[in-house]
Amino acid sequence: MLIIALGVGCMTVAALGWLGPSLIGALASPWMAQAWGGLGLAALALALLRAWRAAAALAVCWSVLSMWVLPVLLPSEVPAPSRTIRIAFANVNAWNSPSSAALRWFEDTGADVVALIECSTSWGDGLRGASADGAATWPHALVRIDDHPIGGVALLSRYPLRDARAMVSPEGRFPMIDAVVEAPEGPVRIIVAHPVPPVGFGAVQLRDAEFRWLAQQCADSDLPTAVVADFNDTPFGQALREFETRSGMRRGTRVSGLVTTWPSRVGGIPWPAPLRIAIDHCYVSADIGVAAISAGPDIGSDHLPLLIDISVSRGAGGGTVGIPVRSGDRAP
Repeated sequence: MLIIALGVGCMTVAALGWLGPSLIGALASPWMAQAWGGLGLAALALALLRAWRAAAALAVCWSVLSMWVLPVLLPSEVPAPSRTIRIAFANVNAWNSPSSAALRWFEDTGADVVALIECSTSWGDGLRGASADGAATWPHALVRIDDHPIGGVALLSRYPLRDARAMVSPEGRFPMIDAVVEAPEGPVRIIVAHPVPPVGFGAVQLRDAEFRWLAQQCADSDLPTAVVADFNDTPFGQALREFETRSGMRRGTRVSGLVTTWPSRVGGIPWPAPLRIAIDHCYVSADIGVAAISAGPDIGSDHLPLLIDISVSRGAGGGTVGIPVRSGDRAP
């Protein structure tokens, strides 16, 4: 009976995640992969116990669910042949002071662009102070630290930035950065965002409204565009699926399968990848290829960082030219 209850519970989570109303769906959908795995294990256990009818019923449900889950879990695109820009992105957790090992990891990645959310003064100053041979690793930076405890955001780059602005979107609560990175292969628009977590019905409405606003920004862009964000949703969620449709953007992990980043630890104990969920993402426009995307090590945050290699079509995009952001500029 316990195994059957497990199977029914997994089916319920999956059904609510895919078809449930906004708040219930937002809370259930992140666990779709775990529900799929639990349902498969329950069907296998019943088969081993020779409870054939129950096993067959759960196996049929597992097979139907597989059609939704496997396209997200498994790679569905061939990686781009090379990388032009390496992006290191992390929700560093506003209450987490950077260790020397964490700062060193960002330097050792060889990242061309570093994007941080929940960025405190110590994180911003620590990475802006990173240097090699006396020269700043990322000499072009836009950093905004505000009074909200989890409101900081930063974008640091080896290459010049233009049209860079730190702001709060009309539908958002946390600041974001929208900037053009003048990479050697051509300009790339990078958006760093942090929609609110779905902690209540009102929060879900705000998050989903920001998704729609972000989708419109991406759809209207005439530049190669990448969005890196703690979306507070997984690819199984209705809101993120709609964002992909509305924006015309592609999920970067199509080249690698699902990359889980949260929680990195529970009660101080590292949390295994199969039990984590994927809420940190990179979405790219059609003129950007993704060569690789992976989760980084524990940097003391409740999120693992992402390391993303993208390849930009030579000569893609143009866009308006703005005033370059000076080294070390800090948004008010």
